[in-house]
Amino acid sequence: MDTEELRSRNPVKIGYYDPFSIYPKIKDDFEKNFPLTNLHLKFELSQPLKSIPLLPVSLVEEVPKKQDIIESDDVYTRLMFIRIESIDKYRSQVRPLIREWLKQLVFKSRSSWMIILFVPHDTKDKHSSLIKTSRFDKLRNDFGDEGKELKTILPGKLPVYDGARCFKLSENEIKMNKTEAYNGLLSEIKVLLISSFVNRHSNFRQLIKENKQHSIGQFMSMLNLADLLNDMRLHQDSLDSYDKLFRELEPLVQQNPNYFNLSIDLPSSFDSYNFEESFDSVNLEVSFVQKKDINLFQLSCLVFINQSILLQSLANASSSISLASIYMSRIYQSLIEFLNDLSRTSPNHDLREFQYSVIEFYLNLPLAQRLTSSISDTEESKAQVRAILEFRAELKLQQRSILIKLAEDKNYCIRGIESVLEEISLDDNQSHDNTQQQKPHEFSNPSLLACLKEKSDFFDKFESLTMDIIHDFMLCSRSKSIDVLSIDLVILNYEKQNYTQCLEILKDSYDFFISNGWNFLGGILLEIYIGCLEKVKPQESDEVLATCLKLFSCLVKSKSGINSYGLIKTKEQIEKLYEKINGYSLKQNIKVECSLNELFKSEVLLYFNADESTSRDRYYVNMRLENRFGVPFMFDRIELITTDQEGHEILFRQENVEISSERNHTIKLFTNSFIMGSFVPKRLCVSVNKMLHFVLDYKLVPSIRFNDSTIDPNASTNHEIQEMRHCTQAQSMLVFPNLDKFRAQFYSSKAMNLGSSNTLLKITNGGNRITDLKAKLFSTTNGLKINDTELEIDSLEPNEVKDIIIPYTYNFDNKIINMRAQIEYFSDGEKYVFEASYDINITLPISVSVQDIFKEDFIYWKFQIGTSIPEVPIRILDTKLSIENDKYSIVEPGIKLPELIAFGEQSVSTFYRIIPNADCQVSDTDSLDLIIKYSSLQEECEVCMDEYVIQQLEKLKLSRYWYLLKDALISKMRFELNKYAMDNIIKFQNGTELSTLGEAIIHEFVESIADKKILVKLLHDVLFEQEVPVIKKEGNILSLHISVPVPVIKYLQIVEYDFERNDKYVVGEPINVSLRVKTVNRWSSDEDSEKSQADEFQLMLQNDDNWSISGFKRKIFRHEAENEYSLETQLTLIPLSIGKILLPRVSVKSSEKTESDEISMDVVFKNGLESLLIVPDVKSITFAF
Repeated sequence: MDTEELRSRNPVKIGYYDPFSIYPKIKDDFEKNFPLTNLHLKFELSQPLKSIPLLPVSLVEEVPKKQDIIESDDVYTRLMFIRIESIDKYRSQVRPLIREWLKQLVFKSRSSWMIILFVPHDTKDKHSSLIKTSRFDKLRNDFGDEGKELKTILPGKLPVYDGARCFKLSENEIKMNKTEAYNGLLSEIKVLLISSFVNRHSNFRQLIKENKQHSIGQFMSMLNLADLLNDMRLHQDSLDSYDKLFRELEPLVQQNPNYFNLSIDLPSSFDSYNFEESFDSVNLEVSFVQKKDINLFQLSCLVFINQSILLQSLANASSSISLASIYMSRIYQSLIEFLNDLSRTSPNHDLREFQYSVIEFYLNLPLAQRLTSSISDTEESKAQVRAILEFRAELKLQQRSILIKLAEDKNYCIRGIESVLEEISLDDNQSHDNTQQQKPHEFSNPSLLACLKEKSDFFDKFESLTMDIIHDFMLCSRSKSIDVLSIDLVILNYEKQNYTQCLEILKDSYDFFISNGWNFLGGILLEIYIGCLEKVKPQESDEVLATCLKLFSCLVKSKSGINSYGLIKTKEQIEKLYEKINGYSLKQNIKVECSLNELFKSEVLLYFNADESTSRDRYYVNMRLENRFGVPFMFDRIELITTDQEGHEILFRQENVEISSERNHTIKLFTNSFIMGSFVPKRLCVSVNKMLHFVLDYKLVPSIRFNDSTIDPNASTNHEIQEMRHCTQAQSMLVFPNLDKFRAQFYSSKAMNLGSSNTLLKITNGGNRITDLKAKLFSTTNGLKINDTELEIDSLEPNEVKDIIIPYTYNFDNKIINMRAQIEYFSDGEKYVFEASYDINITLPISVSVQDIFKEDFIYWKFQIGTSIPEVPIRILDTKLSIENDKYSIVEPGIKLPELIAFGEQSVSTFYRIIPNADCQVSDTDSLDLIIKYSSLQEECEVCMDEYVIQQLEKLKLSRYWYLLKDALISKMRFELNKYAMDNIIKFQNGTELSTLGEAIIHEFVESIADKKILVKLLHDVLFEQEVPVIKKEGNILSLHISVPVPVIKYLQIVEYDFERNDKYVVGEPINVSLRVKTVNRWSSDEDSEKSQADEFQLMLQNDDNWSISGFKRKIFRHEAENEYSLETQLTLIPLSIGKILLPRVSVKSSEKTESDEISMDVVFKNGLESLLIVPDVKSITFAF
C-alpha cells in the first residue's frame, strides 16, 4: 500500500437509511468534514485516555429487511434521515418506517443510532403558534432516550449508548453557517462512534473471559477485538492483539483439530500478485461462526496480513525515519518467521512459488522503497535505516534459497562443491550424478519465468541477488555475513571455471570460517582452494602444503553435528590427504612446523620412571596421544624436551613410532640422561619426516626444584607444604634416582681434618659394567673453588661403589655450599649422562677446646668436647692422642671412659699428661694428633629411618620410590633427640607436618593409585603407629683429626714456701719460712733458651689481712743457670687470725726493664692452696664486750 491508501484504508462504516432522499442534498458539503479528527475515549475509568487523531469514515446506505440477529458487523453507527411534513404523515408514514428500521437493523445489530430530522427551508417545525408540541418534540417523545415507542419495538432493557437519539438539521441553518450546522451533527456522530467502540470493546473482552481457553469462541472474540482496535486506528493496541492471535494459533489447532481444514488453495496465477488482497475474510468468518471447516492456511495469512498492515500504518505515522525503519524491519522479520512456519506446518505442499511471490510483494512495498531510497553516504543516514536493510537482506536470502530449490526442479544447480569433491585428488572414487529428472514446475510469476528460463539466466539472477544482499549487509556493517556470501560467489565462479577469481576471494575467506568455528564450510572451501591452487599455481608447493595442513586440521574440529567436516570424509580420503601432506612436505627446502594441538590431543604424564625392563640406566615418561582421524600413522620420531628453572633440559625420545587407527595410545619416550630436579614440559615434537614436524610449545610455569641438601632439623616444613601445593598446580615432574640404577651423591666427609675442606662424592654403579667415566665438578656457591674439577675412572664393575674425596677452598661464612657433578660414561657402546646437585651443610657439628697446665717435668692437657649445634647432641665414641715420634710420652687416664653424649650446655672432658723424653728439647713445631670419633644423634636417627623404610619398601616391592621419600621427606624429619639419647627410642617432633607434606608429595609424584595408597599407609604407620628399630652402624661414625701443637713458654716460675710443718700454730707467734723461686726454661724453644740469662723478674708478696710479714715484699731477681734457685730468702710470718688460713699469695712477673719484651711465662705456686691451722693462745684470756 502507498501512503494515501494506508491513511484511508478500511474506513469506519456508518450506515444510513434515507427513505425520503435527503442525504444527496447534503452529501457533498457534509462529507467534506471527513475523516473525523480528535476522538478521545476511555475503555474503562481506570485506564488512561486514548486519542484517535484521524478516523476515516464511510457512509453506506442501508435498507431495512427481515434478517437474523447480527452478532457482529462492521457498521458501528446507524443514521436515519427523515422529514415530517405533518403530524398526520408522521404517524401514518414516518413513524412506521422508523419502527421498522429500528427493529430490523439497529436493534438486531446492537449498534448506536440516531434519527436526523431534516427541516427544509420552506417548512416550519410548527404549523401554528397555538400548538405547543413541535414535530421534533413529537419525534423525541416517541424515539428519544425515554421514547414510548422504543419499548414496544424491543421489550426489556435497551442497550445504553451515549449521545442524542434525535437530531434536528435545518436547511436554513446550513445555508447561514454550514460549518456550525455540520459541527453539531459531527460531534454527535463522534459521540455515537465512541459509544459504539466502548460497548463493543467491553462486549468482546467479556466474551474472551467467558469462553474456554484455546477455544474457537475465545479466538473469534480475540479476533473481533483486534479488528475493532484496527478499525479505531489504535494501531499499537491492535498490533499487540494480533501478536497474541499469532501465538495462539498453534495451541488453538492442537486443542481443536477437528474444526480446521488443512488444505491450501493457492491462486491460479501469481502475475501481479497482491498478497494483502488475495484472501476473502467473509467465508472465514462464516466458518468461525459455524465452527467447522476453518481453513488454517487462510487464517494464518489473514492474521499476518493484518499484522503487516498495522506495522505499515505505524511506520507511515512515525515521526522519524529510524522509527519507521524499525517498524518496516519488523514486517520483514515477521514475514521470515511466517513463511518458515508455513513450511514447517505444510511439508506436503509446494509453497515455493507462493513464498517467492509473497517476498517479492513485500520487497516492493512503496513505503519500504521510499525509506531505503533516502539513504545517503553519511553514517547517520545509514544508521537510520540499518534495521530495515538488515532484515531486507535476510528476506532476500530466503528468497534466494527458494530460487535455488525451484531451479533444482529444472536441474539448474551450482555444482562447485560437488565438482571439487570429485576433482581434488583426495579420493580415487569419482562421484556420479544420480539426480532423477523431475517434471518442471509451471510458473506464473513473471520474474520467476524470466530467471529460470535458462541455466545462465538462473546464474545471473543468483549472482545479482547475492550482490544485492551483500550491498545491504555492507550498509549495515555485517562483515561476517558478507564473507559468507562471498563464498557463494566463489562457488559460482568455480562452476564457471574461473579459478583465478576464486583464489582471490578465498585467500582470506576460508580462514575466517575456520577461526570462527565453521569447520564444515571452512573445510569445503579449503578443498576448493586447494583445487584452484593446483590448477593455477601448481609450483607453489609450500602454499599447497600449508593449505592441506589446515584442511587436515578441519577433519578433527567439531566432531559432532552438522558443523563436522570430518563426518563426510572416508578413511581412504583421509589417508590420501595425509599422503599428499607427506609428499609436499618432502619438497620443502626448510623445515615446516605446525601446531600439534590442532591435529592430535596429547598429554604428557609427568612421572619420571626408571626402565625396570632392562639393567641399563634408561628412564622414560609416558605420553598419551589421541588419534582423532581413525587412520594409522607412522612417525619418524617423537621428542619431548623438559626443562627446570635453571635451564637444564632432558630430552626424551622414541624412534619410528607407529600408531594404529584406534583412538587412544600410550607411548613411552626414553632418555639416557638423568638430571636431578623438578622439570616441566617445554616442547613436544612429533616428526612426520625430516621436513615436517607437529609441535607443541608449552607455556613454562614455575616449578619446584627439590632441595637435596642436609636440612636444618629445626626448619619448619610449612613453607615446603605450600610449595608442594603450588607444585601440584604447576604439574611438575620430579626426577629422582633409582636404587637399581647408576647414581652419584655428595656427602659431608666422614673423616675431617681440622683446617682442611673436602666433601665426599659417592658413586654407585648399577647393574652394568661401565667404562670411560668422566666427571666435571663445579659449584654455584660464590667463592668456592674446587681443587680438581675433573676426574676420570676407567671402569666400574656392576654394583661397585666408589668414594672420592673432593677437596675445595672456601673462605666465607656461609655454611651451606652447593656441589654439582656432570658425569658421562659408556655402557655397551652407548652414552649415558648423570647430573647431580646437592646443597651441603659444612657446619662442623663438634666443638673442641684444650687447656694447657704446665708442671716442671710434664704438661697436663684438658680437652673439652661439645656440640656446635645446641639442638643436636653428639655421641663421643672415642678419643685418642698420639704422636709420630718418641720425643714425648703420653699418659692416658687409667679408666677408659664409656660412650658419652655431649648436649648443648654439657660438654665432655678428657685429660692427657705429656712428658718430654730425656734430652728432649721442646720445639714450637712439635705437635700431637688428637682423633675424636663421634656421631650425630640426628644422623643416627636418620640412618635408622633409612634402613627401616628401605626394608619396608623392599617388602612391598616399591623400592623405586626410596629416593622420592628420602630427599623430599626423610631429610626433613625432626626427632626428639633428648628422648632418643636417654631412652633409645625414636620419636618425631613434626609428624603431623610430615604427614601432610608426604601425602602431597606422594599424590603429586606417584602415578599408580594403588602405589599411592600403599605409600600413604606406610607413611602413616612410620610416623604414628610403628616403632622404628634402633640400629648401630659403623658407617655412621664420624671422625675429627686435630693436630694439637705442644705449647711453648720461655719460663716456668715454680714458687714454694719451705717451713717446719706443725699440726697447728698459735695466733701471734712468728713462723719462720724460706721463700724459694725456681726458674725452669725446659718448655722454651731453642731460641728462647739462648736468651734466658739476660731476663730479670720481680717477685711480690700480696697484702693479706690474715698475716703480718717481716722481711721484703718486693724483690728483683735474675735467673742464673748455675744456681738451683733463682731466688731464696727468709721471711717471718705472723698469723693475725685464727682458723685455716691460706698462705700469702706470691706473684712473679718480669721486671720493669724487661716488661716490654713480652716474655712468655707461667707461674706454678706449690703452696698456692695450702692452709695453716691457727689456734688462739690459751695462756692469755681476752674478753670482748
